[in-house]
Amino acid sequence: MYFLMNNLSQVISTIGLSLDIIGAFMVASEVVSQYKGHQLKPIETRCSQSEPPEKTDEFTEWENIRNLKMKIGLDLLTIGFLMQIAGVWL
Repeated sequence: MYFLMNNLSQVISTIGLSLDIIGAFMVASEVVSQYKGHQLKPIETRCSQSEPPEKTDEFTEWENIRNLKMKIGLDLLTIGFLMQIAGVWL
């Protein structure tokens, strides 16, 4: 506890930096990941009209999970940067 109180700014900055690294890794890994499978359902064509293509359920689920991971990564980056700023001012 004594160490923590004497080095509070360094501890906060280090935790912030760790959150930045984790958040950046999460965002970067989701940006470069690609879906392996069929993104769209097969189109049923009729004589005069066809429906617009629809995403498959698996692709929609993958996309939702990807977006959630990216949002968490961005939140971690934001919190980490704010903690680093707070560590400088303490």
